[in-house]
Amino acid sequence: MPGIIYSVQIDWDDDGSFDGPGEALDRDVIAVEWALGLDDPADVAAAESWAMITLRDPAGHYMPENTSSPLYGSLVPRKKVRITSTYGGVTRTHFTGWTESFTPHPDRRTVAIRCTGVEALLRRAEVFLPTATDQTADAVIAAALDQVAYPPAISGYWLLGTARLGLDTRLPDTTTYADLERGRAVFAYVGGWRGGVSAWEAIRAVTQAERGLCFVDRAGRVIFWNRHHLLQTLTVAASLDEREANFTVTHDGADMVNHAVITCHPREVGSSPEPLWTLAAPLAIPPGEARTIRARFTADDGERVIGLNPITPAAGTDYTASSTPDGSGADRTGTITVTMDAAASSAVLTFTNHGTTTAYVLPGAQVRGIRVVDRGPADVTYADSASITRYGRRTLGLNLPLIADPVEAGRLARHLVVEGKNPRGSVRTVTLRGEANADIRAAVLAQAIGSRIRLTDSRAGHSSEYHIVGERHMLRHGGTAHQVTWTLRAVSPVAYWRLGVAGAGELGQQTTLAY
Repeated sequence: MPGIIYSVQIDWDDDGSFDGPGEALDRDVIAVEWALGLDDPADVAAAESWAMITLRDPAGHYMPENTSSPLYGSLVPRKKVRITSTYGGVTRTHFTGWTESFTPHPDRRTVAIRCTGVEALLRRAEVFLPTATDQTADAVIAAALDQVAYPPAISGYWLLGTARLGLDTRLPDTTTYADLERGRAVFAYVGGWRGGVSAWEAIRAVTQAERGLCFVDRAGRVIFWNRHHLLQTLTVAASLDEREANFTVTHDGADMVNHAVITCHPREVGSSPEPLWTLAAPLAIPPGEARTIRARFTADDGERVIGLNPITPAAGTDYTASSTPDGSGADRTGTITVTMDAAASSAVLTFTNHGTTTAYVLPGAQVRGIRVVDRGPADVTYADSASITRYGRRTLGLNLPLIADPVEAGRLARHLVVEGKNPRGSVRTVTLRGEANADIRAAVLAQAIGSRIRLTDSRAGHSSEYHIVGERHMLRHGGTAHQVTWTLRAVSPVAYWRLGVAGAGELGQQTTLAY
């Protein structure tokens, strides 16, 4: 498009910059597509972000098995990718991710490079979160991210074997690759997953219980917003009508909720430490060696339980050892030490034999702690009878294991019905073509997830405001054609109280408290 310079870059040499030989692909680019954020506006956690880069490649430079390519050996997954634009003196990043696959098309003399975002990494990463009490969503997300082996969107931070710690690089922390807003909800108990869980599944679970929004931004960072964030985004960044954008106003009632059922999970918490796990068979440990096992916590009836404040096994109290597997031999308890790394429903135990002969940790070795038992789901409902009578029952059910308090579940159920009990027209996606005019061009580049826009369709009599919660871009013809489709979430129809704001501060008259 006029005056816009696009750039597609890949960090082939893993040095954290994009200024190496062949790292700017601009002259070879035929087309680029990428997507970020939500596909479904009703969701709370993003779909997988991705990019597809199509390159002309008559010489086979981008074919991974071409040994004569100057990039041979670098055409592999996990190379950092960045897509940028420069317009009006402003350079913007539109996508950050990693290469995932290379698909050459020798007959067409092109190659397609598929790239993935951070969500793919987090879906593959298994984490074991310890049981924690009174936690907000941001704290849980940070704990999950801290267990991911290679954090997202890192540039200039230490990676073993590739740089000098303290000289070229420094160790990352969560703020390096995430921006987490403090959650509004406080979860009494967190960590009730059965064993390990993917980092993204843990993130999705707490985001859903918070009713917030989690996505990966254009810079590749994990972003978490609490449930009040969009309510406080009040400035309209762009106004569009049916002549400037392609959208359809629907009146299908799909977004209506007049009957909400929230399934919460009350917990029963023990009063004193008791066995969470017991060793069933002798564990042989050769002299000078260590054995590592995962102890999965269970109740007396075999049901899995959560362990709060697990205690590292103590010699003589929680375990004994012998020179024979049946315990009839010499006592070897004093030669065995144990370390423990505890998660919510299991612990990794490492037994080390410091003696000169084989020792057997005997059956009955145990991990003790406070048992937290999920006593089964409890449904809490809220309904608007007038809306049901007029429009029929429109039920939304949510199973939220992190919510233990039925009162909290009731507040959420009421909030969902207050927001959704009345029908209204809505737009779920809108498509713009950046070559239309300068204003549209600026909107295509600048507006991103979280931006508030107004859409007006004079023929349909529709004029409403929306937040962008997802974006999909298509770039063609050397950058002269840039199309974007935004996924939209309608701004709340409820006027919520805002302290000191005229027209929004009269609690109980013009406004109501936000959930």
